[in-house]
Amino acid sequence: MINRYKVVDLFSGCGGMSLGFMNAGFSVEAAYMVPIRLFNEVLCIKFTEAHHLIPIQFQQKYWDELHINIDCLENIVSLYPNCHRAVHYGAFDEKNRILKSLFGKKIEKMRDIGIYLSEQQLIEMYV
Repeated sequence: MINRYKVVDLFSGCGGMSLGFMNAGFSVEAAYMVPIRLFNEVLCIKFTEAHHLIPIQFQQKYWDELHINIDCLENIVSLYPNCHRAVHYGAFDEKNRILKSLFGKKIEKMRDIGIYLSEQQLIEMYV
């Protein structure tokens, strides 16, 4: 695994800075919007939540079979709360759309640590 610089994006309103960091080879550890005060008024507050792409309920299976700890950065994504709830509780089509997008963004990092799964296998973990 390649050692990379780690950053925290404090200005993740649209995600552009996080994407820029990732494209430059940085590992984005967390992303959130800090409150910005202008004349004592809060302009914007946005929060994200950590989500295990391979659900943590599969931790023991991955450890027993592959000796891989899935509680790692390569398996964690940062989601806005509404997206996070949609992945867990949304309709199948909505889950599918989000999971396909996240899979495409994380699969290379997951393969770097020995996690090989297909998009379909990931989706089946959420059914």
